Amino acid sequence: MDNAKKMLIMRHGFKSITFSAYKERLLKLFRMAADRPQLVDGRWYNQQIQYTQNDVSIIIISSRITVSKPLNKSCEEGIIRMLNRRIQIDVHLKPEEL
Repeated sequence: MDNAKKMLIMRHGFKSITFSAYKERLLKLFRMAADRPQLVDGRWYNQQIQYTQNDVSIIIISSRITVSKPLNKSCEEGIIRMLNRRIQIDVHLKPEEL
């Protein structure tokens, strides 16, 4: 990932720290890291970076345990899915759903 992409992710991360809920920050992170050229099963984008729960918790400024709940809820809602321990995000996720 190039430096410009990393800076964009960081800028959005800092902006949302105080104004967004954990789930919203989590989905924004996954949306920004989506590997758009690679569509899986006609509906899912893989992630360019495979984050651990600890990595995600640091990025969205929460605890690892706090990440678990919105991650599971997003799976139940069909917004993301985990396939072979890899997170994929729904291609149809709209910005207003964040």
